[in-house]
This record gives sequence, structure tokens and C-alpha cells, in this order.
Amino acid sequence: MQRIASKPGNVIAANNMFDVHAIKYHTNITPVYLPSWCGLTGANGVDISYSPIKSKPVLLGPYRDNIGNGTLVDGLDVRAWAHPIFANLTAELHRLPATPLRIRRMREVYDEYEWEQVAEHPAIIYIPYQVSTISFFELYRANIPIFIPSCELLARWTLEHGIMWERVYGTPPRLVHSDEPDAPYTNESLHYWLSKSDFYLFPHVQLFNSWAECLQMLQSVDLRQVSRQMVAASGPTSRRSGRRSWRMPWLIVADHWRPQMTLMAL
Repeated sequence: MQRIASKPGNVIAANNMFDVHAIKYHTNITPVYLPSWCGLTGANGVDISYSPIKSKPVLLGPYRDNIGNGTLVDGLDVRAWAHPIFANLTAELHRLPATPLRIRRMREVYDEYEWEQVAEHPAIIYIPYQVSTISFFELYRANIPIFIPSCELLARWTLEHGIMWERVYGTPPRLVHSDEPDAPYTNESLHYWLSKSDFYLFPHVQLFNSWAECLQMLQSVDLRQVSRQMVAASGPTSRRSGRRSWRMPWLIVADHWRPQMTLMAL
């Protein structure tokens, strides 16, 4: 990668800030940040957007959350709900006075789903398993209110339950020193590395420090207003900025293009 970066016309880029900093940690190269878009279009050709139905439950996901999928019993994923993280959520739900609030895991509601169906739910509680996933952008661009554990809470869950183990694959050597802290694949400086996750960098994502706070927010936050704020954040200005970000590396490549050159994705 250092050899590639040293040649004029080559561009090292990453689509999330965790990778930007991880590449810098290992090589002292600072990649260009090219954020993903991943807007959704329905079968009718219209952008999918938040259209909540009051009777539907809040979804708990995504479908792959490293918290033990099991066999459904009476429509419930018993093994997952027995996990300490979700057991604590259940305990907090039982402490609530009578409330219409219902929370269901995505796989309990749908064997397979279309994003139009997901957009009909009031909100989603997003349990991360990676620092950057396409599903987060798809939810965000559909303006669905997203509730995510704060960086402090996610770091604690990672230390106690290992739910973010997929944030790195392998332990490549550190070629040169950079000003990045301890390695991204260790639990040292965990808060620093998790803070580079996509969901902590986008506005209007709802962060909670405990299940009690999450449930309180779900009952008090104006979800339609949150959705409108997400619409504005993904509006024309954001789209133009994204296009400019993606256009710049191609201009550099084009300026140095030779017929014998080959495009390569790492």
C-alpha cells in the first residue's frame, strides 16, 4: 500500500473513518474519506422513506448482531432474549408502567423483509456488530429513527460480551509509527476506535447510555421530527457533497491515466 500511495495518480481511500484511521495506524498513510450513500428505491421507483404505522413494534436489529440466534419458540428468539444484554432490556420493559411500547427482534417479525416494510415501524434499536455496515446507511437514508448504544455503553458491551469482535480481521504489522493510539484490534483505546464508527458520525442518531434511557427516549422523543431532521441531513447539499468527494479521486486518476494502467480495489 505504501508503494501504491507513493506513485502519482494513485489514491488510497476508505468508506468509513475507522478504516481511515486504521490504515493510518499501520502505514502512516491518511486515506481519502469517501462516505457511502446507499439510498433505497422501492419497486415503484420512488425513494423509500419513513412511513410509520402506530400498531407496529419498534424493531431490534440488525438481523446479524452476534447475540446468539436460536430457534423461534412461540414467535420469540428465546436464545437471543436470554443473552444478558437483551435480558436487561426485558427487565427494564417489565419495570415500565402500562405502556403500548412493544419491541421485537427483526427476525421474529420477518423471515425475509422488504425495506418498505421496515420503514413502517416507529423506530429501530440498532445493535452494532461492525463499525461500518450498509444496513446502517440504508436505514439512515430511509429516514427511519435509529437508536444506538452510546460509545461508552458499546465499549462496555464489547469488553463484557465481545459483540464488536468483527470490527477487525487479522493483525497486520505496524510498518511505521503514526500518532494513532493503540492497535484497533485490541481493547486498548477501545473508546477511541469505536468512536470512528459510522453511526457516531452522522447527525440525529439517537444515542442511549442504558436500556432505561432508551425506553424513556422511545416514549418521549418526537420520532417524526427526528425523521424530518434525517431527511434534511440527507438532502441535496449532502448529496452534492458526496458526489464531490467521490469525483475528486477519479480526477486524480484520470489526470495520470495511461492505457497500460489497471484499476484495482483493495
